[in-house]
Amino acid sequence: MVACDFQPFSIVEDKGFRGFVKSLDPKYELLSKTNLRNKLLPCIYEECNTKLWIMLEKVSYVSVTYNKYGLSTNTMTCSHTAENIAAEVSKISKDWNLEKKVCCIVTDNAASM
Repeated sequence: MVACDFQPFSIVEDKGFRGFVKSLDPKYELLSKTNLRNKLLPCIYEECNTKLWIMLEKVSYVSVTYNKYGLSTNTMTCSHTAENIAAEVSKISKDWNLEKKVCCIVTDNAASM
């Protein structure tokens, strides 16, 4: 509840919450707010962080910036060939009316480029 519903750690000390948990399982011992904060929350954070990075590794993006401003970030669902990336950059250029204004494109050093 603390992580999912943004409840304060002190909820575990509330009389009503303690009574609710006891009615569900009289033998269950609640963690103190200190143990909740120092032990359980870091574990939840690590688990969520790991899941997020795994999800992000499966998604590819093409981003177009102008000077220091991000104009667009699009998801790449096709293979990362030079032709597909060029098509995506062209699409973004058209969306922003930049077709005649682009003088260079910088990419990483992938073999497909």
